[in-house]
Amino acid sequence: MKNKKESGTHEKPERHEGLNRPNFIKKAGVTAAAVGLSSSIPNFFKPAWGAGRDHILIGRPLPITGPVSVFAQATPWVDNKAVAEMNKDGGFYIKEYDKKLPVKVKLVDTESDPTKAGDLGSKLILNDNVDINVCLLYSCYREPGGCCM
Repeated sequence: MKNKKESGTHEKPERHEGLNRPNFIKKAGVTAAAVGLSSSIPNFFKPAWGAGRDHILIGRPLPITGPVSVFAQATPWVDNKAVAEMNKDGGFYIKEYDKKLPVKVKLVDTESDPTKAGDLGSKLILNDNVDINVCLLYSCYREPGGCCM
């Protein structure tokens, strides 16, 4: 008598009703998608980072010290004059709040180091929740911290 493999006939494995591998993968994928979607939906309805604040915060990563500091020497003085002028009438009118919000500037020293500038720019956005980062008027290669808006 011939072996079943040699004869060319194969018996199909016995199928069990219920959960098999393809069904398990489909159900796991649908469950993961549902969990991911349900956890991200509340983020669409959250107010912006600065919504709870009573001011507009501008981040200013500047090379206050180091070899490039000569380009930023007057910047704090100019920032103070500009902020005073903007806040003279109460700041900027924000339609969503139906009121004017004053402007505040947070200066951080990058020490003329592009790596530190990027790190400080990220921290201004992620930790201090600035509304915008503003850098000097020269290459973002030199001051990447001001270019992450």
